[in-house]
Amino acid sequence: MNEPIYSAGDVSRMTGASNRQLQYWSDLNYLVAAMVNASSGGGNSGMVRRYTEHQVKLVKVIMQLRARGNRTDFILRNLRGVPAKAFSVRYLLFSAAPRLLCATNEKSEVLKVAAAASGGVCLVELPI
Repeated sequence: MNEPIYSAGDVSRMTGASNRQLQYWSDLNYLVAAMVNASSGGGNSGMVRRYTEHQVKLVKVIMQLRARGNRTDFILRNLRGVPAKAFSVRYLLFSAAPRLLCATNEKSEVLKVAAAASGGVCLVELPI
């Protein structure tokens, strides 16, 4: 089964990241679109970026961690070591660093890890 592919506009609506942010992150090689197609007609001479479901979830995590005051480059540096399968669960719990503390579908497990964590934490709930 093929993974769904989303346009930059779809990703923007789903995550709150602007199209300009997505383009900027692509220019810096922080988040490169899975596919880039030449736009057709309509006077647009640019490229159309397409993103996988995993990338959409990654953008959602980035936006939530940015809302906590973390810089994008700092977030992405710390997310590089997070396995892709971690994004297939419902809950991701990050430390203030941000480092992944817990990836699970069980809310009770997240609460247990959060209670034991020292310092602030950020819970990201992903659609599954």
